[in-house]
Amino acid sequence: METQEPCTIDDLLSSASERGHDVGARLVTDWVRRGLLDHPRLRPLGHARGSLPALYTPQQRDLFLALLDKRRDGATRIKSLARIPIWLWLYYGDDYLPTRQASLALKTWLGNFSASKSAAAEAATAMLQQFDHPDATPAARRTLHLALTDVALKRRIVDRPGLERAVRNVFEPAEPFGRVRRGAGPSSMPLTADVVVPYIEARLASARAISAGRIDETFLDHVRDEFRTSRAEYASMVPALSTTAGQQHAAMFVADTPERQLHECASEFHTLLGFMLLDRERKGRAAR
Repeated sequence: METQEPCTIDDLLSSASERGHDVGARLVTDWVRRGLLDHPRLRPLGHARGSLPALYTPQQRDLFLALLDKRRDGATRIKSLARIPIWLWLYYGDDYLPTRQASLALKTWLGNFSASKSAAAEAATAMLQQFDHPDATPAARRTLHLALTDVALKRRIVDRPGLERAVRNVFEPAEPFGRVRRGAGPSSMPLTADVVVPYIEARLASARAISAGRIDETFLDHVRDEFRTSRAEYASMVPALSTTAGQQHAAMFVADTPERQLHECASEFHTLLGFMLLDRERKGRAAR
Protein backbone atom coordinates (compact mmCIF):
# COMPACT_ATOMS: atom_id res chain seq x y z
CA MET A 1 0.00 0.00 0.00
CA GLU A 2 1.40 3.39 -1.03
CA THR A 3 2.13 5.95 1.69
CA GLN A 4 0.09 9.14 1.74
CA GLU A 5 3.12 11.24 2.61
CA PRO A 6 4.89 13.65 0.18
CA CYS A 7 7.69 11.96 -1.74
CA THR A 8 10.95 12.80 -3.49
CA ILE A 9 11.84 11.95 -7.06
CA ASP A 10 13.74 8.93 -5.73
CA ASP A 11 10.56 7.80 -4.01
CA LEU A 12 8.65 8.18 -7.29
CA LEU A 13 11.15 6.05 -9.14
CA SER A 14 11.20 3.46 -6.37
CA SER A 15 7.40 3.15 -6.48
CA ALA A 16 7.56 2.81 -10.26
CA SER A 17 10.18 0.07 -9.99
CA GLU A 18 8.03 -1.84 -7.51
CA ARG A 19 5.21 -1.64 -10.08
CA GLY A 20 7.47 -3.13 -12.75
CA HIS A 21 8.38 0.10 -14.60
CA ASP A 22 11.99 0.77 -15.55
CA VAL A 23 12.17 4.57 -15.79
CA GLY A 24 14.57 7.32 -14.79
CA ALA A 25 14.57 10.87 -13.49
CA ARG A 26 14.71 12.28 -17.02
CA LEU A 27 11.18 11.01 -17.71
CA VAL A 28 9.89 12.69 -14.54
CA THR A 29 11.38 16.08 -15.45
CA ASP A 30 10.07 15.78 -19.02
CA TRP A 31 6.56 15.00 -17.80
CA VAL A 32 6.70 17.95 -15.38
CA ARG A 33 7.63 20.22 -18.31
CA ARG A 34 4.66 18.93 -20.30
CA GLY A 35 2.13 19.15 -17.47
CA LEU A 36 1.68 15.43 -17.03
CA LEU A 37 3.10 15.95 -13.53
CA ASP A 38 3.19 19.07 -11.37
CA HIS A 39 6.34 20.83 -10.26
CA PRO A 40 7.49 19.51 -6.88
CA ARG A 41 7.59 21.75 -3.83
CA LEU A 42 11.07 23.18 -3.32
CA ARG A 43 12.66 23.12 0.16
CA PRO A 44 15.48 25.68 0.36
CA LEU A 45 17.60 25.62 3.51
CA GLY A 46 18.48 29.28 3.38
CA HIS A 47 21.12 31.55 1.90
CA ALA A 48 24.08 29.56 0.53
CA ARG A 49 22.95 26.44 2.35
CA GLY A 50 21.45 24.54 -0.59
CA SER A 51 18.13 22.73 -0.32
CA LEU A 52 16.51 19.46 0.63
CA PRO A 53 15.10 17.20 -2.13
CA ALA A 54 11.93 18.67 -3.61
CA LEU A 55 8.66 16.96 -2.70
CA TYR A 56 5.80 15.65 -4.86
CA THR A 57 2.34 15.21 -3.38
CA PRO A 58 0.91 11.71 -2.86
CA GLN A 59 -1.64 12.52 -5.59
CA GLN A 60 1.17 13.24 -8.04
CA ARG A 61 2.78 9.91 -7.21
CA ASP A 62 -0.54 8.16 -7.89
CA LEU A 63 -0.81 10.06 -11.16
CA PHE A 64 2.75 9.13 -12.12
CA LEU A 65 2.01 5.44 -11.59
CA ALA A 66 -1.29 5.69 -13.48
CA LEU A 67 0.46 7.33 -16.43
CA LEU A 68 3.10 4.58 -16.45
CA ASP A 69 0.44 1.88 -16.32
CA LYS A 70 -1.45 3.49 -19.21
CA ARG A 71 1.75 3.74 -21.23
CA ARG A 72 2.48 0.08 -20.63
CA ASP A 73 -1.07 -0.76 -21.74
CA GLY A 74 -0.43 0.90 -25.10
CA ALA A 75 -1.13 4.63 -24.63
CA THR A 76 2.33 5.65 -25.83
CA ARG A 77 1.39 8.99 -27.45
CA ILE A 78 2.00 11.96 -25.19
CA LYS A 79 -1.30 13.46 -26.40
CA SER A 80 -3.20 10.46 -25.07
CA LEU A 81 -1.40 10.55 -21.74
CA ALA A 82 -2.11 14.28 -21.35
CA ARG A 83 -5.84 13.50 -21.18
CA ILE A 84 -5.33 11.86 -17.76
CA PRO A 85 -4.28 14.99 -15.80
CA ILE A 86 -6.93 17.02 -17.66
CA TRP A 87 -9.61 14.51 -16.64
CA LEU A 88 -8.44 14.51 -13.03
CA TRP A 89 -8.49 18.31 -12.91
CA LEU A 90 -11.95 18.50 -14.44
CA TYR A 91 -13.62 15.82 -12.35
CA TYR A 92 -11.59 15.74 -9.11
CA GLY A 93 -10.45 19.35 -8.83
CA ASP A 94 -7.64 21.25 -7.19
CA ASP A 95 -7.28 18.85 -4.29
CA TYR A 96 -5.87 16.37 -6.76
CA LEU A 97 -4.32 18.49 -9.48
CA PRO A 98 -3.65 22.28 -9.72
CA THR A 99 -4.89 24.48 -12.54
CA ARG A 100 -1.33 25.49 -13.47
CA GLN A 101 -0.62 21.85 -14.32
CA ALA A 102 -3.87 21.42 -16.23
CA SER A 103 -2.97 24.46 -18.35
CA LEU A 104 0.31 22.83 -19.39
CA ALA A 105 -1.40 19.49 -19.98
CA LEU A 106 -3.92 21.18 -22.29
CA LYS A 107 -1.08 22.64 -24.33
CA THR A 108 0.57 19.21 -24.54
CA TRP A 109 -2.72 17.61 -25.57
CA LEU A 110 -3.26 20.24 -28.26
CA GLY A 111 0.17 19.60 -29.73
CA ASN A 112 1.93 21.66 -32.36
CA PHE A 113 -0.30 24.55 -33.41
CA SER A 114 1.50 24.80 -36.77
CA ALA A 115 -0.05 21.81 -38.49
CA SER A 116 1.59 20.14 -41.48
CA LYS A 117 -0.48 19.75 -44.63
CA SER A 118 -0.93 16.04 -43.97
CA ALA A 119 -2.04 16.70 -40.37
CA ALA A 120 -4.42 19.39 -41.60
CA ALA A 121 -5.92 17.01 -44.17
CA GLU A 122 -6.33 14.35 -41.49
CA ALA A 123 -8.13 16.81 -39.22
CA ALA A 124 -10.35 17.87 -42.13
CA THR A 125 -11.26 14.24 -42.86
CA ALA A 126 -12.26 13.67 -39.22
CA MET A 127 -14.44 16.79 -39.23
CA LEU A 128 -15.99 15.98 -42.59
CA GLN A 129 -17.17 12.64 -41.21
CA GLN A 130 -19.14 14.49 -38.52
CA PHE A 131 -21.04 16.58 -41.07
CA ASP A 132 -21.40 14.15 -43.98
CA HIS A 133 -24.76 13.34 -45.55
CA PRO A 134 -25.40 10.27 -47.75
CA ASP A 135 -26.95 12.46 -50.44
CA ALA A 136 -23.99 14.86 -50.65
CA THR A 137 -22.16 14.76 -53.97
CA PRO A 138 -18.47 13.76 -54.24
CA ALA A 139 -17.73 17.26 -55.55
CA ALA A 140 -19.37 18.87 -52.51
CA ARG A 141 -17.40 16.63 -50.18
CA ARG A 142 -14.13 17.49 -51.96
CA THR A 143 -14.90 21.21 -51.72
CA LEU A 144 -15.63 20.99 -48.00
CA HIS A 145 -12.54 18.86 -47.38
CA LEU A 146 -10.37 21.45 -49.13
CA ALA A 147 -11.98 24.26 -47.13
CA LEU A 148 -11.51 22.43 -43.81
CA THR A 149 -7.92 21.56 -44.70
CA ASP A 150 -7.23 25.24 -45.42
CA VAL A 151 -8.72 26.22 -42.05
CA ALA A 152 -6.68 23.59 -40.20
CA LEU A 153 -3.49 24.59 -42.01
CA LYS A 154 -3.89 28.36 -41.56
CA ARG A 155 -5.55 28.03 -38.13
CA ARG A 156 -8.11 30.66 -39.12
CA ILE A 157 -11.13 31.07 -41.37
CA VAL A 158 -10.19 33.19 -44.37
CA ASP A 159 -13.40 32.79 -46.42
CA ARG A 160 -16.32 32.43 -44.00
CA PRO A 161 -19.12 32.64 -46.65
CA GLY A 162 -17.31 30.03 -48.74
CA LEU A 163 -16.92 27.72 -45.75
CA GLU A 164 -20.60 28.16 -44.83
CA ARG A 165 -21.64 27.22 -48.37
CA ALA A 166 -19.35 24.21 -48.40
CA VAL A 167 -20.71 23.01 -45.05
CA ARG A 168 -24.32 23.46 -46.13
CA ASN A 169 -23.78 21.65 -49.45
CA VAL A 170 -22.59 18.57 -47.56
CA PHE A 171 -24.65 18.81 -44.37
CA GLU A 172 -27.86 19.84 -46.14
CA PRO A 173 -27.52 18.81 -49.81
CA ALA A 174 -30.12 20.21 -52.22
CA GLU A 175 -33.22 18.07 -52.73
CA PRO A 176 -35.28 17.94 -55.99
CA PHE A 177 -37.85 20.28 -54.41
CA GLY A 178 -35.43 22.58 -52.64
CA ARG A 179 -33.00 22.40 -49.77
CA VAL A 180 -34.27 20.68 -46.64
CA ARG A 181 -33.06 21.96 -43.27
CA ARG A 182 -31.29 19.14 -41.50
CA GLY A 183 -30.59 18.55 -37.84
CA ALA A 184 -28.51 15.60 -36.72
CA GLY A 185 -29.73 14.02 -33.53
CA PRO A 186 -33.06 14.46 -31.72
CA SER A 187 -35.35 17.40 -32.43
CA SER A 188 -34.77 18.71 -28.91
CA MET A 189 -31.02 18.99 -29.45
CA PRO A 190 -30.24 19.16 -33.19
CA LEU A 191 -26.89 19.85 -34.76
CA THR A 192 -27.58 22.10 -37.75
CA ALA A 193 -25.39 23.58 -40.47
CA ASP A 194 -25.72 27.00 -38.82
CA VAL A 195 -23.73 25.90 -35.76
CA VAL A 196 -20.88 24.19 -37.62
CA VAL A 197 -18.86 27.32 -38.48
CA PRO A 198 -19.24 28.85 -34.99
CA TYR A 199 -18.10 25.49 -33.62
CA ILE A 200 -14.98 25.66 -35.80
CA GLU A 201 -14.37 29.28 -34.77
CA ALA A 202 -14.61 28.35 -31.10
CA ARG A 203 -12.06 25.57 -31.41
CA LEU A 204 -9.70 27.85 -33.33
CA ALA A 205 -9.99 30.54 -30.63
CA SER A 206 -9.31 27.98 -27.92
CA ALA A 207 -6.34 26.52 -29.78
CA ARG A 208 -4.76 29.94 -30.28
CA ALA A 209 -5.15 30.83 -26.60
CA ILE A 210 -3.88 27.48 -25.31
CA SER A 211 -0.91 27.49 -27.66
CA ALA A 212 0.05 31.03 -26.67
CA GLY A 213 -0.33 30.23 -22.97
CA ARG A 214 -2.42 33.36 -22.45
CA ILE A 215 -5.38 32.01 -20.45
CA ASP A 216 -5.32 33.02 -16.81
CA GLU A 217 -6.02 30.35 -14.21
CA THR A 218 -9.08 32.13 -12.83
CA PHE A 219 -10.77 31.97 -16.23
CA LEU A 220 -9.81 28.31 -16.66
CA ASP A 221 -11.40 27.56 -13.29
CA HIS A 222 -14.54 29.40 -14.42
CA VAL A 223 -14.74 27.34 -17.62
CA ARG A 224 -14.25 24.18 -15.57
CA ASP A 225 -17.25 25.14 -13.41
CA GLU A 226 -19.35 25.59 -16.55
CA PHE A 227 -18.05 22.28 -17.91
CA ARG A 228 -19.09 20.42 -14.78
CA THR A 229 -22.56 21.98 -14.84
CA SER A 230 -23.10 21.15 -18.51
CA ARG A 231 -21.83 17.58 -18.06
CA ALA A 232 -24.20 17.00 -15.15
CA GLU A 233 -27.11 18.34 -17.19
CA TYR A 234 -26.12 16.23 -20.19
CA ALA A 235 -25.84 13.05 -18.11
CA SER A 236 -29.37 13.54 -16.81
CA MET A 237 -30.66 14.00 -20.39
CA VAL A 238 -28.87 11.05 -22.04
CA PRO A 239 -31.64 8.43 -21.61
CA ALA A 240 -34.27 10.66 -23.21
CA LEU A 241 -31.92 11.92 -25.94
CA SER A 242 -30.83 8.44 -27.00
CA THR A 243 -34.49 7.36 -27.17
CA THR A 244 -35.62 10.29 -29.33
CA ALA A 245 -32.51 10.45 -31.54
CA GLY A 246 -33.52 7.52 -33.71
CA GLN A 247 -31.39 4.58 -34.74
CA GLN A 248 -29.04 6.63 -36.94
CA HIS A 249 -27.98 9.04 -34.17
CA ALA A 250 -28.56 7.09 -30.95
CA ALA A 251 -24.81 6.41 -30.69
CA MET A 252 -24.23 10.16 -30.29
CA PHE A 253 -25.79 10.00 -26.82
CA VAL A 254 -24.07 7.37 -24.71
CA ALA A 255 -23.77 6.92 -20.96
CA ASP A 256 -21.22 9.24 -19.33
CA THR A 257 -18.84 6.51 -18.12
CA PRO A 258 -15.34 7.23 -16.73
CA GLU A 259 -13.86 5.71 -19.90
CA ARG A 260 -15.84 8.07 -22.11
CA GLN A 261 -15.04 11.01 -19.84
CA LEU A 262 -11.33 10.27 -20.12
CA HIS A 263 -11.46 9.93 -23.90
CA GLU A 264 -13.63 12.98 -24.62
CA CYS A 265 -12.98 15.46 -21.79
CA ALA A 266 -10.06 17.34 -23.34
CA SER A 267 -11.85 17.85 -26.66
CA GLU A 268 -15.11 18.87 -24.99
CA PHE A 269 -13.38 21.30 -22.64
CA HIS A 270 -11.39 22.68 -25.58
CA THR A 271 -14.63 23.48 -27.44
CA LEU A 272 -16.37 25.02 -24.41
CA LEU A 273 -13.28 27.11 -23.66
CA GLY A 274 -13.40 28.49 -27.20
CA PHE A 275 -17.04 29.50 -26.99
CA MET A 276 -16.47 31.19 -23.64
CA LEU A 277 -13.38 33.02 -24.92
CA LEU A 278 -15.33 34.32 -27.91
CA ASP A 279 -18.20 35.36 -25.63
CA ARG A 280 -15.77 37.23 -23.37
CA GLU A 281 -14.29 39.00 -26.38
CA ARG A 282 -17.75 40.05 -27.61
CA LYS A 283 -18.69 41.39 -24.17
CA GLY A 284 -15.39 43.26 -23.98
CA ARG A 285 -16.01 44.93 -27.35
CA ALA A 286 -19.57 45.83 -26.36
CA ALA A 287 -18.36 47.44 -23.14
CA ARG A 288 -15.92 49.73 -24.92
